[in-house]
Amino acid sequence: FVKVDNFDRNVSSEVTMSLILAILVTFVALFIYIASRKGLCAGFVAFFVSVISNLTFAGLLLITRTVVDINIVGAFAFVTMLSELLSMLFFTKANANYGKEIYAKTSKMELANITTKENIKLVAIISIIVLMFALFMAVMPLYAIQNVGIALFLGLIVCVYADILLVPGLWALLYIQRKKKQKVIDNNVV
Repeated sequence: FVKVDNFDRNVSSEVTMSLILAILVTFVALFIYIASRKGLCAGFVAFFVSVISNLTFAGLLLITRTVVDINIVGAFAFVTMLSELLSMLFFTKANANYGKEIYAKTSKMELANITTKENIKLVAIISIIVLMFALFMAVMPLYAIQNVGIALFLGLIVCVYADILLVPGLWALLYIQRKKKQKVIDNNVV
């Protein structure tokens, strides 16, 4: 096999631009999906948290001096999807809790804290599964796969951090309960 130690500058810039374009398209698609399913506020929160998660992940990759190559593109996609998954779990539970009678008089921040406490077990289970997969990849004898395993581990840390600390606060700050409109026909409420 032919061994390649470095790439031409054009190839490197093409891979970088492809990565940035793929991440931006993913952000927009996920924003549209979450905004249509859970509301515009949830879409903005999920979009913001995904951007913060990916920037933090990129920073951790630079700090740990992990080799950034084409395999890391999958790790960025993983961070984006895991961030969105954990956000969706929070939004689903928060909306369900918001409709319950026992939480009628609680503030949005208290409700966000209650929802986070209720979701922590599910987040822990997802984290353990991802951690096992990342550790399996990190001990593989192939250097490229080891880098991806380390990147997945760093991505897991970033996503769990964002889900527990950023999503509830942003949701409580931005969430506005949509009121159901009543139809008025001949001055009678239907």
